[in-house]
Amino acid sequence: MTTNFKFNVEEVKCNGTIGGSANILNQENEGKVKAFMMTHFMMTDRQVILQELQDSGILTDNWIVGSRCNSIQTLYCRMTSGLLSYGLKMFTSTGTYKAQRENAEMWVNAQVKMMTAKDLINVLEKALMDAATADYHYSFEKMWS
Repeated sequence: MTTNFKFNVEEVKCNGTIGGSANILNQENEGKVKAFMMTHFMMTDRQVILQELQDSGILTDNWIVGSRCNSIQTLYCRMTSGLLSYGLKMFTSTGTYKAQRENAEMWVNAQVKMMTAKDLINVLEKALMDAATADYHYSFEKMWS
């Protein structure tokens, strides 16, 4: 187990979803994150965000805006999965997986409560890139050369 519990948003990686991750945030934090996401997407188009990430060299894989990108719930699950995965690393030696997960969930809720808009955007962009590349690969997975 780590003794450094400082949150570093740069270390959060969104890569798919962990079972039950949609339920890790308490009602207040879930509402905060989803309201932030909806507001963010009212002001900025997903396609524009992804194109800017590609132009800046952050997004290097093929992508499209498909059903995963367009679903607030899917993006939310990818965000919470990334946060949970990051939190689990903090508690690797706290006994059973159940204990690790409970500690990680409490820690993630505390972090979300303190996250800045910049932090939320950072995690949201990671989830959006994960969803967009999944949309691309699942759309074309049956097309063989």
